[in-house]
Amino acid sequence: MSNRNRNRSKQKRPHIWNVLQTSGLRNVCLASKSIRRSAESALYSAITLKWNHELEPRIITLLEILLRKPELFDCIHALSLDRDEFVGDEDPPRALTPSRSAVASFTQAIQKLKTPITGL
Repeated sequence: MSNRNRNRSKQKRPHIWNVLQTSGLRNVCLASKSIRRSAESALYSAITLKWNHELEPRIITLLEILLRKPELFDCIHALSLDRDEFVGDEDPPRALTPSRSAVASFTQAIQKLKTPITGL
């Protein structure tokens, strides 16, 4: 592919990423190393996490990924934590039980984020 075509291709990618659903972007990240960086940027640009007290909180998985790949912090422009799913439930939300070192790492990760967090 010529440089001209590569540049044109790069200009079109953001438009393509904007119409793909999260699962599609995730699949692109897994399928192609050459365009993973661009797809990851779109995948992590706006994150909404819904709390389900029966499952492991997804925030832990997200923070583990961010700690492994700190360059993704720059991709995040919005983070929303939706807690409505457990408001009013009889059972309390599942407790988070990461190790002390994990809690320290997560705290550092959140401080690095420097992104407004909504829904708290």
